[in-house]
Amino acid sequence: MIEPNPFDGILDPLAMPPEAPPEEPREPREPRPSTDPDKLPHGEKSIIFDIETGPEPEERLRELFAFDSDSLAKERDLVAAEFDPTAVKYGNRTNEAKRKEHLEKTKEKFLASQREAQKKIDTAEQEAWEKFAEKSTLSPVTSQVLAIGYRGAEKTVICGQQPGGGNEASLLAHFWQTFCDCRDHADRLIGFNIFRFDLPFLVRRSWKHGIDVPPDAYSYTGTRVQWHRCFVDLLSVWRLGNHSEYISLADLAKYLGDTQKSGDGSKFHKLWNGTPDEHSEAVAYLENDVLIPQELARIMGVL
Repeated sequence: MIEPNPFDGILDPLAMPPEAPPEEPREPREPRPSTDPDKLPHGEKSIIFDIETGPEPEERLRELFAFDSDSLAKERDLVAAEFDPTAVKYGNRTNEAKRKEHLEKTKEKFLASQREAQKKIDTAEQEAWEKFAEKSTLSPVTSQVLAIGYRGAEKTVICGQQPGGGNEASLLAHFWQTFCDCRDHADRLIGFNIFRFDLPFLVRRSWKHGIDVPPDAYSYTGTRVQWHRCFVDLLSVWRLGNHSEYISLADLAKYLGDTQKSGDGSKFHKLWNGTPDEHSEAVAYLENDVLIPQELARIMGVL
C-alpha cells in the first residue's frame, strides 16, 4: 500500500484543475511527482531512495538495435543469391522430360536451402533482439526511470510514471529538487550502489530531457566524480575503502538484515505497466527496496 508522503506530500497541480468541480474521493494509483518547491520533502534528516528503470518504447529500441550478422555471412550470401539454371549439372540425363524434372528438383532444393538460411538468420536476429531488450533496462541510452521510491523515518512515497509513460522529466526534476532541499537542510539521501548506478543514470537521463542538474550535485576530481556529501552510498560504506570489495543488496540483506529482497527487478517494468494487481506487485517490490537499505543503514551506523 502506498502511504501518504512522509515529508510534506507530493501532489501534481496539473491533476487538480482549480476551476473543475470536485470529483468523488478515490485512492490514487500512486502519488505523482511535482516540481513545486513548496511540496518537496521537509523535516526528514535522512531519506532512503531507490530508482526502478524500464526500457524505452519498442519503436525507439528498434532504432537503436543493430544486428551483427557477420558470423552468418554464408547464410546471408545464400539468401541474396539467385538460382542459376545454367549451372545445373544433368549428368547422363538426355530425356527432355527427365532433364526438366531434374531442373525443377534442383531449383526447389536451392529454394529450400535459402529458406533454411533465412530462418537461421531470423532466429539469430530474434535472439539478439531479445538479449538487447533484456539488457536495455540498465542503460540510460535504452531505458528510462519508471519510478523512484523515497523512504522517510516511518513512511514511504512512490513517485512513478503514469500508465503509458511520458512524465519521466517531472520525476527527474522532482528528484533534483529533493536533492537541493536535502543539501540546504544538511539532510542526507541514502541508497545502495547509487554512485555507480542510480545517480549516473539520473544525471544522464536528465541530460536527455534537458533537466538542469544542480552544479554541486557532483564534481570532478581528476578523472573521478565526487558526489555531493549529502549522498551516502551503503555499498561504499560496506567497502570500507576497499574498492574491489563488492556485495549485492540481496546478499548484504541476508548477511546483516531481517528484511529480504523479494521479486525480480528485471520484471519490474512489465509489472509496473501491467494489470492493477501486477502494478501493485511492482509497488510492493519498490517499497521493499527502500525498506532494506533503511534497515542496513541502521545496522551499519549510518542512521
